[in-house]
Amino acid sequence: EPVTCTPVSLGFEKSKVTVNNKVTLLKKEPPKEKPESLTKKRKARSMLPLTTSLDHRSKEELHQDCLVLATAKHSKELNKEVSADLEERFHLGLFTDRGALYRMIEVEGKGHLENGHPELFHQLMLWKGDLKGVLQTAAERGELTDSLVAMAPVAGYHVWLWAVEAFAKQLCFQDQYVKAASHLLSIHKVYEAVELLKSNHFYREAIAVAKARLRPEDPILKDLYLTWGAILEKDGHYAVAAKCYLGAACAYDAAKVLSKKGDAASLKTAAELASIVGENELSSS
Repeated sequence: EPVTCTPVSLGFEKSKVTVNNKVTLLKKEPPKEKPESLTKKRKARSMLPLTTSLDHRSKEELHQDCLVLATAKHSKELNKEVSADLEERFHLGLFTDRGALYRMIEVEGKGHLENGHPELFHQLMLWKGDLKGVLQTAAERGELTDSLVAMAPVAGYHVWLWAVEAFAKQLCFQDQYVKAASHLLSIHKVYEAVELLKSNHFYREAIAVAKARLRPEDPILKDLYLTWGAILEKDGHYAVAAKCYLGAACAYDAAKVLSKKGDAASLKTAAELASIVGENELSSS
């Protein structure tokens, strides 16, 4: 005969599920509403704030703009008075010739620099197509960025090389030596990158770069191992110092530095290492 569940057992299972559901519901917390300030997107800064503000002056001033612009557009030769008006109303460069537009961009760019927004100045200069000028100004002010340097090849190979070196110098002034070295590597200045890392005590990084980019027999690599090993030994980091000496093919020094600790485990490891590398006299001592 087929086995059937009794109503009692069904009722029990049902009630158990109900209780569990209630417990689960109690644990759920209503989703927290995000503050309104976080949900609002940050409005981008205006690229032409001065020009925009001048289009929100009084009706009389705006009418005068129209008259000055009409005179400038329909005069065969600009007299001094009209030229002075255009000079004063630089925002009209948007509606006249390219020279006037460049003056308008220059005024707007100067405003961005004075207000601490060099990135907007850079964008305006790029609008003019003056990438080389952007790079020179940014380098002089210590404001080169990854994105500007990435665009440098557009201005020519030599401009790119100069920009990368200038950025590397800027990064050094900002104590970003590893990043500076990476940029030097991008223009194949491997030895300069390694020396920069070494001189600023980034021995691990210097060894990594040297092993990745130089010939295995290059003497610089051995010098890095020995220099770092000596510093580690002086600071009491004997095991890492031993690895440096092994990397420099100085197995005898590796065994000796391991034994400096003087404890049983270190002496045993030093003896085993000496035996492995063929320094039998040292291993027996």
